[in-house]
Amino acid sequence: MAGFEKIGLIDDAVDTLVSNEEYKKRFTQLAGLAWRLFKSILPDTNAYQFEEQSQLLHSLQKKIQALSPPVSIDRVMGDIEQVLDLSIDAEGYIISDNQGVAN
Repeated sequence: MAGFEKIGLIDDAVDTLVSNEEYKKRFTQLAGLAWRLFKSILPDTNAYQFEEQSQLLHSLQKKIQALSPPVSIDRVMGDIEQVLDLSIDAEGYIISDNQGVAN
């Protein structure tokens, strides 16, 4: 099979998988698990019998993830910044001359 035919089939598979949110979610979970399992048994030479299938699933998962917009953490970072601002004393610390002096 030629390279362009494979690309077309991969694109068709991605289109099918993202057509239903439940399919997409379940596939990305299972493909991620398959990839982690494959990587965990390396460098065992028996692992290489699963390389082609693992690479295909990983490629499909990456293509699906690339279709999703990046997650914004701006709101969370703003909330953290507010908590930090409230927890920091703006006046600083005052060290008394009388504390810790031995007579």
